[in-house]
Amino acid sequence: MARLNLHNVDLNLLVSLHVLLTERSVTRAAEKLSVSQSTMSTSLAKLRRLLNDPILTKNGREMELTPRGTSLTDQVAEILDRIETLVAAPRNFDPVTSGRTFTIVADDYVLAVLIGPLLREIEQTAPGISLHILSTQLGQLEPLRNGLCDLAIWPQWLAPARATAFPRTELLTDDFIAVVADDHPAAGDTLTHEQLLELPSVHALNGIHWSDQTAAPSPAPHNILVTTETFTSAAHMLPGTQMYAILQRRLNERLHGMLGLRAVELTSPLPTLSESMYWHPRHTDNAGHRWLRSSLLRLASTLDIGTCR
Repeated sequence: MARLNLHNVDLNLLVSLHVLLTERSVTRAAEKLSVSQSTMSTSLAKLRRLLNDPILTKNGREMELTPRGTSLTDQVAEILDRIETLVAAPRNFDPVTSGRTFTIVADDYVLAVLIGPLLREIEQTAPGISLHILSTQLGQLEPLRNGLCDLAIWPQWLAPARATAFPRTELLTDDFIAVVADDHPAAGDTLTHEQLLELPSVHALNGIHWSDQTAAPSPAPHNILVTTETFTSAAHMLPGTQMYAILQRRLNERLHGMLGLRAVELTSPLPTLSESMYWHPRHTDNAGHRWLRSSLLRLASTLDIGTCR
C-alpha cells in the first residue's frame, strides 16, 4: 500500500479537523478558531477530499459525524496532544505568574464544597489562573475523552462505566442526611424509612437512586412532589413547605443558615458518598495539571467533616 506523501498535505488542517470533530458545526468551529465561516468551509472541503469522506453530514438542522469521523475523533486529539508536547518548551509551572484556564466538569455539590475554596485560594495566590466549569451529565464521557476538560469530578454512581479506563484519585467522602425547613411540623430529630416514604419530597435527579443504593423499596411516586437537576435547587425549594430532600452533610452546612433549614438524621443511613477526580492520561505528567490535582487534594484534606478521607 502506497504511503501518503506528507509534503503534499497541509498539516494545519489537523487543527481544523479536531475542532470540526468536537464541535460538529462549521459555524462553531469557525468561532472557536477565530476564522470566517467561509474559511472553515474551505478547510472542511479540503479535508473531505484528503480523507475521501464527508466527515460531517446533515441530519435535519444538525450536523452529525460519519462513522469515519467518529473513528478519527480520539486519534486526532491524541496526535495534536503529542505534537503540542513535542514542540512545547519544557518549563516549570508557576501558579503565581500563569495565565492558564482549567476546565473542570463538576456538579453543584463539588462547586460549593471544593471549587469555591479553590477559587478563593486562586484569587489570593494565583490571580492569573481561571476556571471554566462544565456541568455533569449522566453518562457523559465526551469532554474527558476528547480532552475538552482537565478534570471530571464525579460521585461514584454518576461516573460513566468507561471512566474506569482513566486515571483517578478519590478526593473526599461525605454522608447523606435529610433536610427540612426549620419549622417543619412533622419531622423530629430523625426520620425513619416509613416517614421517608410517607412525607412529600424534593428529588434531585443527580442524587440518590433509592432502589440502587438501598435494600429498601423506592418511595411511592406520589410522594415526590417535584424533581430538579441539582441538590442546591432542591434545598431552595424546602422553606415554607413540609417537604424534605436528601442532601450531603457538607452542602447543608453551607446552605442551612441562609435558607432556614435543619438537618434530620436517617435511622437507616444511606451509603457514603465518594467523589473522585478523573483525567486523561496525557495530562498526568503536565506540571500545571499536577498543581491543580494537588491543590484539590490538599483542600479536600482540610474539610472539617470526619467522613472526609
